[in-house]
Amino acid sequence: MGEIMPSWCFGGPYFNRGYSRIIDQVDLVNIFQANVVRRVENFVDTKQETPRLLAQAGWRSVDARNNFYIAQALTPVLAAIVLVVAYLLFGERLRPVLWLLLGFALMAVSILLPRMMLRSAAARRCDRIRSEVPLFVHLLVLLFDAGLSTRQALGSLVKEGRGVLLSLRRPCAFLRLG
Repeated sequence: MGEIMPSWCFGGPYFNRGYSRIIDQVDLVNIFQANVVRRVENFVDTKQETPRLLAQAGWRSVDARNNFYIAQALTPVLAAIVLVVAYLLFGERLRPVLWLLLGFALMAVSILLPRMMLRSAAARRCDRIRSEVPLFVHLLVLLFDAGLSTRQALGSLVKEGRGVLLSLRRPCAFLRLG
């Protein structure tokens, strides 16, 4: 009787009738995807700057990370398509050397553009947080003076500070304070 979860939730005859194979297959797919993403990330980013910038930009979810990596992979492809279309439209007007330089410049920009946009998003979020911290500390001191505990004060800031502390609301909510 002292069990927290009944035995039929994670064991017993119902669990062993094929469900464990499905769960194992899902785990294998997730492990494979994680390994592929990790290898591509290590190949592209040797200094591990991308995970730090993604965290600073507030893009911590799997979907946000995947969207960034998809954009990072598709940007050079789109640049190549634009270059081919431009060559088909204006091919005879420019010399081959200029097409080569234009292609090199377009590819360089398309490779660097996603990282530059990520740095910009991270810098904007850091600036927003930096501007909200003094107000956050001031409100926290007021709530402490009112007699609230640390947990109550942070919970109150999360619940009541929706329009005021936009950038600090999600990290505080992540701590499950409100």
